[in-house]
Amino acid sequence: MHQAFVDAGGTCKELSPRNVTAATDAADCDDDTVLMVFTDEKAANAHASEMTAMGSNVLVGDAFVINSELQELRKVVRSLNGVVSMATEGHEETPAAAPTPKPTPTTPPTPEKGTRDNPVCPT
Repeated sequence: MHQAFVDAGGTCKELSPRNVTAATDAADCDDDTVLMVFTDEKAANAHASEMTAMGSNVLVGDAFVINSELQELRKVVRSLNGVVSMATEGHEETPAAAPTPKPTPTTPPTPEKGTRDNPVCPT
């Protein structure tokens, strides 16, 4: 999995084994990516669903899951033939509040010529 990830354009300078329940093999890459291999697609999808529910972005393949930053997953998704699943609602970053609408400027009525507010001046 590590070599396929790197060949696809993923960044992984340091690889450290990791224990992930249900995974047959797992490792950390550079502290922000986790590569996981499962026995089958069903197990990979189940684990990916749990991770997205907890707020993680993952790339899910036939029998693997990669947990990483979204931009890293987008670099490798085509080469690894997976699907990117993003964090589910409630665990995503809170979107910025909608901007407050600006008041529509109103033009005051133009006074008639010859009034105190608009004296008529000969030209």
